[in-house]
Amino acid sequence: MFQDIPVPSPKPQPRPNNTIIGKTTIDLTRVHETWAVLEQTNQVGLYFDRAPVVFSFNPPSLNKPINIMVCHSATGLEYKSPFQNMIETVYMQEICVQLVQQDEYIVLLGDFNTDEEYNKTIRLWDENLPMMNDEIDEETLFGPTKDMFLQTFTRGIPVNLPTNVFPFLTGSDATPKHNDDIWVPTDDKFYFIKPSAGIRDKRGSCQTGNVSKIPTNVLSEWDTMTRAYFDSVGSIKYKAANKNKLNRMLSMVWSDHRPVYVILQPAVETFQCMHDDAVLNEEVKN
Repeated sequence: MFQDIPVPSPKPQPRPNNTIIGKTTIDLTRVHETWAVLEQTNQVGLYFDRAPVVFSFNPPSLNKPINIMVCHSATGLEYKSPFQNMIETVYMQEICVQLVQQDEYIVLLGDFNTDEEYNKTIRLWDENLPMMNDEIDEETLFGPTKDMFLQTFTRGIPVNLPTNVFPFLTGSDATPKHNDDIWVPTDDKFYFIKPSAGIRDKRGSCQTGNVSKIPTNVLSEWDTMTRAYFDSVGSIKYKAANKNKLNRMLSMVWSDHRPVYVILQPAVETFQCMHDDAVLNEEVKN
């Protein structure tokens, strides 16, 4: 089942402070109040740039549905400000925290655009980075939600690894960026991130996911297309070739992001619950 995340309604319509995801009621009062404060800066819109979506499914062998929230957060380019990205972040964090507090299981993943030029919002995802109080009081507005989220969720992808295709498809001012991530509940009684190959007797939040390599056939195709592009430009104009045009063209072959993933494995407690449910159902039948 797909479910759109509710976004603030345009004025003058009132914003509903409660929404339901699955069977769980989410109280959005705090995040709506924060959004209203940021509107006064004229650096946020009335909506998400791109609304996140929740996908829910219930594997027949498990006794609890799995929710996956997928997002593509604001780049900061429209307002040349991080505030749109920040309010979208705490909105999603608030929903995820409340779902887990009400015994739901949810994974948050997507392109969070934290490393983009006008955002630099990694501080919302790192307990060791303080909030800023230059233009607004970030600690008051975002701090409580950030703290609760980081107490409840664990980053699945090593933060030191770039998730863009750096150093490919880049220019002289390009930098590695870690925009893409996967966040899973820290409580691993239901699911935990499966240990990497070769690591034994460890489980839970200490394990990390993976950033995929760029396939060799993609690198080969990039080289082939680059050669064809310069052949089309000709020997006289090749030094004036359009870097951005070439990069966009090459990104269409594959992507300008690397795939990231974690492998979730049911915990022992989950298997026990599944076994107990199966025994109970068999007893009822008999």
